[in-house]
Amino acid sequence: MKKIFLVAALIGLSASAVQAQSEYTEHTLRLDSLAKMPAAKISDVAWLSGNWVAEAFGGLAEDIWSDPAGGSMMGMFRSITKGEVGFYELFTISEFEGSLILRLRHFNADLTAWEEKNVTQDFPLVKIDKNTAWFEGFTIVKNGKNEYTIFLAMDRADGSVREMIFEYTLGNFIRMA
Repeated sequence: MKKIFLVAALIGLSASAVQAQSEYTEHTLRLDSLAKMPAAKISDVAWLSGNWVAEAFGGLAEDIWSDPAGGSMMGMFRSITKGEVGFYELFTISEFEGSLILRLRHFNADLTAWEEKNVTQDFPLVKIDKNTAWFEGFTIVKNGKNEYTIFLAMDRADGSVREMIFEYTLGNFIRMA
């Protein structure tokens, strides 16, 4: 009996050690423990570099990602609706404890911050492969040389979660605006 219990306990421990993530939405994951972040380098997401545009929020959205340097990439986002800036985001993907973390802050059109001073929204890496980076609640999928899709899990006031989809194309925002 002891032997069966020990084998069952060891199987349970191995399964929990392998299970580092759980499903958040259809295309996003949650990280069950920061200690289980996968090994990754900033070069693993270098394909994000460039100027990207998408239709979003009833207008256009632009992401600009820098080339990797110093263990990080920096980026900025702006939303333009009816010829007016809706909001901005500043963000980074940085090497963090042998893995990656995406951090961002939101700003109104006048650059007043949404988040409190010294507070960022942090999305630790959950899983990564050649064409996809699953950050917690934030998945980026490379669809081809000139396209990527973001799946974002958004918590709603009623406690439900909505998945938003942004389909970006490599391009010049000015030409589209």
